[in-house]
Amino acid sequence: MLTVDGEESALILEGLYDVELQGAMATELQQLKHHLSAKRQAVLSNRSTDWWKTLRVWGDLLQQQQSWDPLRTRLALLTTATAAPGSIPSRWWDDDARDPAEALKQLVAVVGMVPGQGLAAPRQGFRALTGLW
Repeated sequence: MLTVDGEESALILEGLYDVELQGAMATELQQLKHHLSAKRQAVLSNRSTDWWKTLRVWGDLLQQQQSWDPLRTRLALLTTATAAPGSIPSRWWDDDARDPAEALKQLVAVVGMVPGQGLAAPRQGFRALTGLW
């Protein structure tokens, strides 16, 4: 994105987001999740803490009406984890399995079933963001 927009581009670290790429035509907000383990590969699933915390951050920013336009902004999760096949995160990957409509359908179904007190705020953030509850 920075090379496309030339001089009107900016890279901001730890500003509005972990990484913010600002161009003349669009903005990309990147949430970074890194896992280093020689023993096992990190996996994003429908119940992953990283997944739900990322949704909370996205929802919080939108609710607070920060200085970004949802119609011109791309939200990206950059991670060393892999997405579990058929999971919600796998439906948002940029590949042949991409299906945002199915991802949203699964999110709505899963949001009430995800256990864990530590994920209460992320689930509530998603509910508020979607206006479903």
